[in-house]
Amino acid sequence: MDDLRDFLKTKLNSEVGELEGKLRICQISLEALEKVNLDNANYVIHLRTLWPPIPPHVHGEDNVDLNYHGSLANGIKEAERQFLRINQRADIQAIYSIELVLDGNAYSIPENFWWDFKTDYSKCGK
Repeated sequence: MDDLRDFLKTKLNSEVGELEGKLRICQISLEALEKVNLDNANYVIHLRTLWPPIPPHVHGEDNVDLNYHGSLANGIKEAERQFLRINQRADIQAIYSIELVLDGNAYSIPENFWWDFKTDYSKCGK
């Protein structure tokens, strides 16, 4: 049973070390969040096409991964422009995911904070 105790002690100490590291990162990010102007911040905008390549016969479309410094609204518009250009489309059929970068650490932003910044293609041409 001493072997089991030693194993568990080693495992738990390792987990404590990992959690302490994550806690330090969170504290640094909280400090960065207090200083950041969200209208002039670092965002990563991902647009994942609904029509990916299916090898070997279907070319499909390309995704966009944009690192953007500025406002969230302008970052989304720029990612959409890039998506339309590289895929030669008139609309966007993609899944969006957006992150805020604080001191090198990325944090996912729920869609209720950015959904209204997306272009609504259902209203285009009407």
